[in-house]
Amino acid sequence: MPGPYALDFRGIPDVLAQNATIRNKVAALVASEPMPGRVTEGGTRVEQSRAILQSFVAGDIDLREAYRRTAAELPRSTSIHASSNRVFADGWAERHVRTQLSRFYNHAVMEMLLAEGITTGRVAHSRDEEHDCGLIRGGPTFDLTGLRDRSVAAYRDGNWDGPGPRIPDHPHCTHAISPPE
Repeated sequence: MPGPYALDFRGIPDVLAQNATIRNKVAALVASEPMPGRVTEGGTRVEQSRAILQSFVAGDIDLREAYRRTAAELPRSTSIHASSNRVFADGWAERHVRTQLSRFYNHAVMEMLLAEGITTGRVAHSRDEEHDCGLIRGGPTFDLTGLRDRSVAAYRDGNWDGPGPRIPDHPHCTHAISPPE
């Protein structure tokens, strides 16, 4: 198992900087996976978002710059959903970057673990969650195939109605998957 792994969202930047295997897998997913969502609908917004995420994953920019560039390069004013305060609530650019980064990081880790024959993963309590989100209420250990499939159905296919948790489980979810202890 290539390590290290992030224990929560805060650890993802360091893991990407230290672990070329995970970094390359995340970069490949950012380049190839659909990104359904109202923030990225219309024009070249998906491509712009991909470019920002790729720059972050490559280590060319930090999270603050990714948030800033997202707000500047995908401005509310040019969105087909510009009138929606729900889509563009305060902090929307940070929420978009964090959600997509978490989604791609966790997808990459689950794919890598499954490829190694590891069928369960662990989700530790996050330092930044004031309460346990629905993801870990049932315990810290997950069937990786089920968690991956639910996450892909939501974040790639836009099917948010499926049962069970996914990772990230909500827009402010800071959990991360890692190998079982």
